[in-house]
Amino acid sequence: MKRSNRLLLGCLILAKAGLAVLLLCGQEGQAFLFQRQAMAFEENQTKDPSTQAETIQPESTDLKAMLRIKMEIEKEKESIRRERQELTSIQEEIAKRLAEISQLRNEIRTQMETKKSMEEQKMKHLVKAYSAMKPQIAAGLIERLELSFAVEVLSRMQGDSVGGILSFVDKEKAAKICQRLVKP
Repeated sequence: MKRSNRLLLGCLILAKAGLAVLLLCGQEGQAFLFQRQAMAFEENQTKDPSTQAETIQPESTDLKAMLRIKMEIEKEKESIRRERQELTSIQEEIAKRLAEISQLRNEIRTQMETKKSMEEQKMKHLVKAYSAMKPQIAAGLIERLELSFAVEVLSRMQGDSVGGILSFVDKEKAAKICQRLVKP
């Protein structure tokens, strides 16, 4: 979209420049034409009054054309000015929304870090509790946990505590836990 707007803006500028050149050339040519018409008018003053209107009329036609071109240029200038204002307001809106998104991203990141920290504290507390339990009681609880969670808890415990607990866990589940504890 930016490229097409720039292309349109470039075309409009070239068109304006071309019209300005035509206008300037037309004014210089008009001065020359006006001098010729003035001389012809002076010659015709003595001859026939009906030819005077014919001589002056081309000048008024050129003037009308130049005024029409000038009005078109002014319309184009106004159109470009409005488009620039629209683009500026769009850019401001985009910048505002980007700032809002950045702020939301930072808030989410902070909340995630807080949540992760709280979960870590809870896990440490749970590991401490399981480590303080008698191995037979801890084993009964470990057997009821999901395999992945049981592995997470046991992986954070010291080896002596894990060995004591696993000795009371069902052999099949203990084997699965051991396999997962070894794998990264």
